[in-house]
Amino acid sequence: MPIKSSTRLFWMLQLFGWSMFGISNALTGWLHGKSVAYLWPSVAYTVLGIVITAGLRQLFKRVWTRPMPVLLTVAIAGTAVSGFLFAMGRVHSFMWLYPTSWKYEGWRDYLYELPFSMYVIVAWTASYFGIKYYRMLQKQKEAALQATATAHEAQLKMLRYQLNPHFLFNTLNAISTLILD
Repeated sequence: MPIKSSTRLFWMLQLFGWSMFGISNALTGWLHGKSVAYLWPSVAYTVLGIVITAGLRQLFKRVWTRPMPVLLTVAIAGTAVSGFLFAMGRVHSFMWLYPTSWKYEGWRDYLYELPFSMYVIVAWTASYFGIKYYRMLQKQKEAALQATATAHEAQLKMLRYQLNPHFLFNTLNAISTLILD
């Protein structure tokens, strides 16, 4: 696929996935007795997730052609930092949007949010790499099919070129035999 379509696919999947995350998060809050205003923190950290993972994608694109140990190291470090930033963003969105009812408990809040945030970012990273490798596999399959088709075409041309001189020789031989008769 051309670059424009892969960028378009990324943004379609990015916006769809994070929108579903925001909607499910808001619905979960409402089912647990939160007010309708719980939509705003959901929107805030959905937008934060879009921004963080768009940056993570740029990081992954920069190291994609590097050796596997470098790629894995950057992926793990980038995912860990992004998960921590996402946890901080979730805590700060509640502090910012609920300044009177939110009781800030320091690092304890971050540690409470960290497992969920890491889970979300790790799932995003796994999806990103899964889709990327799937698309690479599809391109390789297409290239292999194209190479096979080209090889078959070349074989047919070779047979055709072999057949033409024999046909000409046989025709001339038949004509010379008829002339002698």
